[in-house]
Amino acid sequence: MKKNRYKLLAGCALAVIYSSNVAVAMPVTATDTVTLPGGSVYMSGSGINTYTFDINSYLGSGFTAPYNLSNVSILASFMDDQNDGITRSNESNLGSYVWTSGPDYYGGGTQRRNGTADFTEEQETAGLTAGASSYYSSTSSSAGGTYSQSQSDGSTQAGYHSGSCSWGWCSGGHYHYINKYTDYAGDLTSYNGAFDINFMIDGTAMTDLQADGMLSVDIFSSLGDFNLQSLSLTFTASQNQSVQTTSGTSNQVPEPGTLALLGLGLMGVAGYRRRRRS
Repeated sequence: MKKNRYKLLAGCALAVIYSSNVAVAMPVTATDTVTLPGGSVYMSGSGINTYTFDINSYLGSGFTAPYNLSNVSILASFMDDQNDGITRSNESNLGSYVWTSGPDYYGGGTQRRNGTADFTEEQETAGLTAGASSYYSSTSSSAGGTYSQSQSDGSTQAGYHSGSCSWGWCSGGHYHYINKYTDYAGDLTSYNGAFDINFMIDGTAMTDLQADGMLSVDIFSSLGDFNLQSLSLTFTASQNQSVQTTSGTSNQVPEPGTLALLGLGLMGVAGYRRRRRS
């Protein structure tokens, strides 16, 4: 009976020794977020902004380059300023002109009228290049609130008289101008302001990131102007197979429980040997 017990303890020792040589670090999933100056970056025209991701600080000693990465995605978030390039269409419900100032001594002044219209803001498009691939995203149309716009209808000639003017009456030689405006109000069919570029990386971008844990991306305005609000890269890293078993050794430090089990196993080996000698 004791002989079998010693064999069991010896088997435990062998299992501990074997398991310590094939210990595997748990996969790591993390997100690296680029720090933007001032919290956001205004972008317009042909300028290109370059940013670099670095995932090395998220990986421990169990991970070595080239890294074994999967599910790597980049998310760039933008916000449209919503205050430029607005066009007006479908004017309707135009009322009558009413005096808002004047008529002055010569019969001139300002007249205004009300109306409604549809308003649409210009489209904004952002681009991002990672490796050999480029990705684009535009603002999406959505219902906005009300929007008002005052449109000058030009200085309208009221008439010509061939005399001098006195207290609003003219006998000639004078033009009388009335400044006319239309005040429009209506729904702003515009953009909801927020839009994203979100994609899984592959190809040369993945190769670059796996090589040393760093990846540079270029962000630019393809159309219009907007603010870059945030930029992040999410990834999952698994321990390289070559690190798990390298010449039958491991850098992992055994836990106290493992050491205790190993000690019992060695005691079993010693007891079994004494048993055989006796």
